[in-house]
Amino acid sequence: MDAPDTTGAASFSRIVLEDFLFHEAALLDEWRLEEWLDLFTDDCVYEIPAPDLPDSDASRTFSLVHDRRTLLEQRVIR
Repeated sequence: MDAPDTTGAASFSRIVLEDFLFHEAALLDEWRLEEWLDLFTDDCVYEIPAPDLPDSDASRTFSLVHDRRTLLEQRVIR
């Protein structure tokens, strides 16, 4: 399954978002990490907020992961 084309799109239907998330999860489950990395733009920030304050301002709280594209690339290489 190809990832949906999201270039320049302003809004998505629930089914399109769900399909994208399932596609992303499948790539990770199958260790297809280079394909997973292709889902991200060069200026992306991959963030996993701390579970105690998931809706807080990311710039003012702790995050479990706060990576830019270059660090994601390094993680995939490892």
